[in-house]
Amino acid sequence: AGSFMSVLSDLEGSDLSFLESVIDKADVSCEISDLTKVSGALWPVLVLQRRCPSTWRNVTHYVNELGFEAELLVLLKGARSISDVEDVNDLERNRFAIHMLDSCSDVLDVDLMVQLINSLHLETPLDPSSIEHPTGDMLAGLLEGGAIVDCPDSYRVLVSSDWQSR
Repeated sequence: AGSFMSVLSDLEGSDLSFLESVIDKADVSCEISDLTKVSGALWPVLVLQRRCPSTWRNVTHYVNELGFEAELLVLLKGARSISDVEDVNDLERNRFAIHMLDSCSDVLDVDLMVQLINSLHLETPLDPSSIEHPTGDMLAGLLEGGAIVDCPDSYRVLVSSDWQSR
């Protein structure tokens, strides 16, 4: 991985299509474990080609710099989870879960969204009223995973949604 990072650093500033080709042709074991160790210009190519793990650090740094771009969604669809969340403050995980729900509910299918939220292992469940446009499947998955509390308020949110969502 060190030599892969070194090659990428040496090629920084090269034509993007050339970089994509180099990354594509690299051995499948070549990945960058921490995106912050390479230029942000390389991040979209690395996540699109799934050459980095979907760790808390990588995903949140990517989102903070570039948002929930299509390239990141490819990585998340492949990984189906966000790892290394154990040492992250629960409030940060909660805020990120809400941000993901707000930003991605139109572009990620419900099952994947539920898997990603549940992979955050929230200690303090989300407030169901903070979820915009919840569907029955989404609430059921979040309830099952413990990301929202099984209480009357959770069901009130569902009842207040439109008929199709139930």
